[in-house]
Amino acid sequence: MVGAPAIASLPSSAQPATQGTPFVVVTGQDHNLWTWNQQQGWQPLSSNPAYCIDNPAAVITSAHTAGAFTLTVACQGADHALWYAQAPVSSLLAPLPLSWRSLGGGMVNGPAVAPVDPLHQTVTGALTFFVNGLDGYVYTRTLDAGWGKMPWGCIGHPAAAATLSSLIRTGEVTVFACQGLDHTLWFSHNFGGGWVDTQSLGGILIDGPAVAVGPTTTTFFVEGQDMGGYHRTATVSGSVGSWTGDGGILQFGAAAAALQLPANSP
Repeated sequence: MVGAPAIASLPSSAQPATQGTPFVVVTGQDHNLWTWNQQQGWQPLSSNPAYCIDNPAAVITSAHTAGAFTLTVACQGADHALWYAQAPVSSLLAPLPLSWRSLGGGMVNGPAVAPVDPLHQTVTGALTFFVNGLDGYVYTRTLDAGWGKMPWGCIGHPAAAATLSSLIRTGEVTVFACQGLDHTLWFSHNFGGGWVDTQSLGGILIDGPAVAVGPTTTTFFVEGQDMGGYHRTATVSGSVGSWTGDGGILQFGAAAAALQLPANSP
């Protein structure tokens, strides 16, 4: 690998529903994207090779068709623009028939991708890409709308994830996180009405964090100053736990996903 992995959750098709299965995507030393699972081991993600710099991003979302889900992957291309590809996905088996397209822009790290306000948007309107621009600020765009500058200054790759939940007043939330300019963990929420609660959760990070958003909690994973893994969890009610060491030795930052039931997958 030449960057942090990406992890998405493939929703279960079992009845009664069970939690999702991790779908892992990495940038290999050949700069192509690869995937791994216990069914088939390492395989090229796509029959159409990509050329990616740094970490990829990946998310599996509802296609708004009964039982259908779409994998979206994105990365920083050789031209430092944002490239993405999509394909229907119903199993972990690869390679997939991905076709790559450029969304332009200029990046200094790998991107993040997550749905924002999926309850009030189309699939293409909700799917949002986050990148660190050449000026040090975060920029976002969807497949329907162009680039917009956010007020966040970030170092290393950004992170974003979302959930649908009957335990949240608005029924949905997207969480963004990154290493701030002070090297601590910063995050913001979007409950469908814009980004709020931008604040630091402390810590000292190396590279970008990861965020896993579930129906009642959000857990942030980081590579600490000692290169060990750490996490900190916040609840829907607003309580925040302490930093907990996970051990290990990390490189390139972290990746994470909540393995949700289909009903909680945007």
